[in-house]
Amino acid sequence: MIEKEEKAWQHFEELKDILLMFSLSWWKKGFKSHVNEFIGECLIEKELVTAIPCKDEEEEENDCIHLHGL
Repeated sequence: MIEKEEKAWQHFEELKDILLMFSLSWWKKGFKSHVNEFIGECLIEKELVTAIPCKDEEEEENDCIHLHGL
């Protein structure tokens, strides 16, 4: 999970630099759009994790850990 967060952080840092190169006036709007899209994908993933019924307690703990990482 830490690797996924680090990759996301790096991706958004690079995206910010790219957007700043192209336009100083609209980069924030474009950046916010990308962040909102990423958050939406994380929320969909969260819904899938919470919607899957657990067979035993061990699986439930793994889902909780994964959900906490989101």
